[in-house]
Amino acid sequence: MVQIDNIELAKSYGQFLAALGGVSITVLTLALTLRKEIADQRLFEFLNAALIVATIVCFIGAHGMSEVSAIPTTEMAGARRLYMIASINVVMAAALFLFALMLLPRVYDDDMPDELKAIAFWSFAAVVIGAQAWMVSFIEHLEHPSASGALLAAAVAALAVWLYRPRMDAVTGFVAFPFWLCVGFSGSSLVLFAATFQLLTGPQWFDVTFYCVGMATPAMALLRLGWREYRKA
Repeated sequence: MVQIDNIELAKSYGQFLAALGGVSITVLTLALTLRKEIADQRLFEFLNAALIVATIVCFIGAHGMSEVSAIPTTEMAGARRLYMIASINVVMAAALFLFALMLLPRVYDDDMPDELKAIAFWSFAAVVIGAQAWMVSFIEHLEHPSASGALLAAAVAALAVWLYRPRMDAVTGFVAFPFWLCVGFSGSSLVLFAATFQLLTGPQWFDVTFYCVGMATPAMALLRLGWREYRKA
């Protein structure tokens, strides 16, 4: 397996998440400013939720990545473990932002061409599916004794989320479940990161399992919601 410098990678991802968080809150501000122009109130609520949660996830992830980047290179095994915990925020932030980007034109334009809707959705779907492929490849090459169990747990969790029918607001049609999942996993990554920060060893079974389930579950919930909205369009 190619050995990656996770400390240097954490520096880059920390900057990426900080920038993406800034973009998310800027787009949210503009969206709220132009709320009189909206064409679909239900999609507007999804858009706001995605941008708000993306901003939160970005700043939690950036905090974790900044801490990883400050670890001495002599503790690379510990840095790799903490990087895995923090990195689920990168995928969630990207998925949330692309989900918002998919909805943004439709919020203000009832006559958005079908081709543009397809481009927006399938670009979002490709990133989510690609992230899962990367997760599987990374875990397989990690050669950890808990890898198979962690991948199985992620597959079961992803399937359960795909089949689950979350509660929908009777008035607006808003579905909060995918966004609560993102907040829950992002917050859990911060707690796990802080609670085990001094454990500067290689990835443990709970790190590998959390990484796999955290990569798969929120992203699959967003993909299912995106697919539902795409089919409604």
